[in-house]
Amino acid sequence: MLINVRKRAIVSNIILITIAGFLLLLGSNSNAAEPFGTYLGEFSGVAAYSNGNTSYYSDVSNYVNGTYTGIQWQCVEYVRRYYLLVYGIDLASMHLGDANTWYDNASAMGLERYPNGSSTSPQVGDILVSEGGDYGHVAIVKSVSGSQVCTIQQNFSNDSTDVNRCLTLAVSGGNYTVGGFSATYPIEGWLRIPLTILYAGLFRDILGPNSIGWTPGDRLSVSAQVEPVNTSYGQTVVTATNLDTGYSMQLGYIGGIPPNEFGKKIAYDPALTGAWLITATNGPYTATALTNEIGDVGPMPFLRNVQILGTGLTPTISWTLPANSGAGYIHLNIIDAVTGLRIWWSPHLDITTTEYTIDDGVLVADHPYIIRVFLNNEDGTSRSTSFYDFTPLEEGEPDTVFIPTVGQDPDPTDEFGAAFMFDIDVEEGVPCFIDPFVAVGYDYEIGIEDTVKFASVTLPEVGDNLFDLYLFDDTDFYLARKDLGSGETYNFGPEGVDQFRILGIEEGAELDPLDATAFITELTFTETGQFTGNMTPIISIDNDSDGILDYQDNCVNSDLSSTVVIGDCDSGVFNTLLPTGCTITDRIAECAAGVKNHGKFISCVAHLTNALKKDGVITGKEKGAIESCAAQANIP
Repeated sequence: MLINVRKRAIVSNIILITIAGFLLLLGSNSNAAEPFGTYLGEFSGVAAYSNGNTSYYSDVSNYVNGTYTGIQWQCVEYVRRYYLLVYGIDLASMHLGDANTWYDNASAMGLERYPNGSSTSPQVGDILVSEGGDYGHVAIVKSVSGSQVCTIQQNFSNDSTDVNRCLTLAVSGGNYTVGGFSATYPIEGWLRIPLTILYAGLFRDILGPNSIGWTPGDRLSVSAQVEPVNTSYGQTVVTATNLDTGYSMQLGYIGGIPPNEFGKKIAYDPALTGAWLITATNGPYTATALTNEIGDVGPMPFLRNVQILGTGLTPTISWTLPANSGAGYIHLNIIDAVTGLRIWWSPHLDITTTEYTIDDGVLVADHPYIIRVFLNNEDGTSRSTSFYDFTPLEEGEPDTVFIPTVGQDPDPTDEFGAAFMFDIDVEEGVPCFIDPFVAVGYDYEIGIEDTVKFASVTLPEVGDNLFDLYLFDDTDFYLARKDLGSGETYNFGPEGVDQFRILGIEEGAELDPLDATAFITELTFTETGQFTGNMTPIISIDNDSDGILDYQDNCVNSDLSSTVVIGDCDSGVFNTLLPTGCTITDRIAECAAGVKNHGKFISCVAHLTNALKKDGVITGKEKGAIESCAAQANIP
């Protein structure tokens, strides 16, 4: 319910008494009202709060990322906030009336309306509308079953029942009738987003190497924004059909921002650059739209000389644009390298922009991130997407650092990690700092077409601050300097070198393998030019050859026997390697270590096999075989 701002100051005693009486009528079905602002619960990630009581008007406007949703915590505020966060629809920009005006103004808000008792059932995400009382009431449908409709709202009872108030649903002669919120708040009907394709587009996307797991290459991207995404019929299905070839494919749900995006990327094919027909289907509803054509649009290049400027949590990212790029604008994202989620995005930046400062509150210290850069042409039909890994620089570290593109590890089983790739302009004798991930050592190599060579290297403070430097003699690496100290510059001579290796970083230094600022290296070069070389990490050795590197392996010397053997008893159960790097036999050995008596050992094994069975690692029969061997074993 919403107390109108124009009337809040002149609410009469009679109205207040009526409201109080109404609340007493609800007493048998509700708890005491919670204080204003109390969290009551949520649906689809959108929280509902108590308004304290139905007659209270806070006069405090609420905003979500700068978009007005209403007065805290009225019923219309929750519905507007829900539609903004779940569907990306700003209802407040289309209609600002009280709840009792919503049904008559549905079309102004771009919504379809269905009267109570109609042949169309309410569905999840619909807005139930009552014109009862002085100002009406609105709520979001959260579930529909054969006999009831359950809702979430604000400012009805202002207690926990507001987040799961269930109303009766009667079906007769193919018509659906929903019982009222109360006797004085009958349901007028429900509002719904019509199935609509808000956007349909096609562009060429050159995706660069990345550590996220996305396959790099030259691709066509087909996308559409559709609402609603989910209804009581299920998730909307979106397909795309190329009109020139007839090739058809289903678009996957992407979500994100906007929250209603579907899309798919396929290998670039000139035959598929014409318009695509987008078809969205949900239950009996269908919507269609056409994408643009892109024709023979060329590929976009990647940015160059990408750097972090400044220490702390609000660094500036700088770059240079390739010559004759044909670019129209730049757009930056920041991705959390641990979760893979996009957490920040810039506005579209003019092509003359060469740096941008990350907003306060986005980054946290000692956490890895990825900068994703979109370089777009003027009409948005071609773009490049490049990725640069970094962690915020700490005080005392160099405050101008080139950051790399990090690809996928081509062979996770060997001692080398993914290469850190740079594309930077260097000057003879001028130091530049490059910013890699973490390892026990690194190989440094000049790019194939580079004319510059390494002139010197200075290493950072890590572990015991002593490192071993190796040079390459055309066939293998040899030790050129043992115990090279941090901060000590090693000169490669007037001719320079095109590759070298650093070893001696202790595993005991416990450097986070996702920390892109853990080994910032100062390099100088023999001449001015372009450096497009790599820095490849040498990672922790896999001592037990189980395919899980030691720094990720909870059991670095696993028992890799083919079956689980306890004492002299072979259970015949396959000795599975678990994701932790331990085998079943390793885990049983942990049960045996330091156990005080045989009963404790059997109990530990039983708990282990229960967990393995629950996770689907072993069957009930295999669980029995392992426990039988444990019972026979002379442990301790």
